[in-house]
Amino acid sequence: MQVRLISCFLISIICLSLKSHADTFNVALLKSGLPPYIFTQQERKSGIYVDILKEIEKITGDKFVLRYYPIKRSIKAFSAGDIDIEPGINPAWRKQWQSESLYSAPFMMYTDIVAFRRNESFKVSNAQDLVGKKIATVKGYYYPGYQAGFNSKKITRYNLIHEFQLLQFLSVKQRGADAGFINKNVLLYYMKTKNVKFDMGDVIGNVPIMFRFHKNKAKALPRFNEALEHLIENGKINEIVKRYNE
Repeated sequence: MQVRLISCFLISIICLSLKSHADTFNVALLKSGLPPYIFTQQERKSGIYVDILKEIEKITGDKFVLRYYPIKRSIKAFSAGDIDIEPGINPAWRKQWQSESLYSAPFMMYTDIVAFRRNESFKVSNAQDLVGKKIATVKGYYYPGYQAGFNSKKITRYNLIHEFQLLQFLSVKQRGADAGFINKNVLLYYMKTKNVKFDMGDVIGNVPIMFRFHKNKAKALPRFNEALEHLIENGKINEIVKRYNE
């Protein structure tokens, strides 16, 4: 009991210290959404990224103002300094904008997998396993290790507008797709909420994701990272993710 009281006291001291530097940040969210990470304004749900920011607000006292943009406008607004934070980014996805970008500590992994219709799965270790196959994907997404196969037409790629359309397409065998590439948490969320059933296959991509900060907000990174570390250590981020996919 005494140890718990001391721990709570120390956490309170840390929070008070962090809140003394509180600031306001404009946060870019995809207008089209990416459930369960991001939901549209119309859906009136928060999503994984916003839920994490709400927990950080409690610790640091910072205020996060949500701004919804199409992806291209979001990137332009960030470059112009109108946006301070872009959540759920790996630096490899924003190489062109390195000079204006800083990154928080990683807070979770972004895992892409192969999805199959029930009882139709097969092993996918590399692109060679998909030669002659037809794969449903989201238009504009890049898949390292498989891109050469798509470009050479050795693997047929069906481009869909978004993840749920991908699953709808894949579910109908007559449309010809043998499998689909999709984020694991996205698939789990739709299986939970849309009553769709798929088999999950091998991992085809697994990268850490972070919050991208505009360089003008560099002073905020240490307290932001301290708050993130606390949320990782106490299991809060895992709890948030499970809320959407279990």
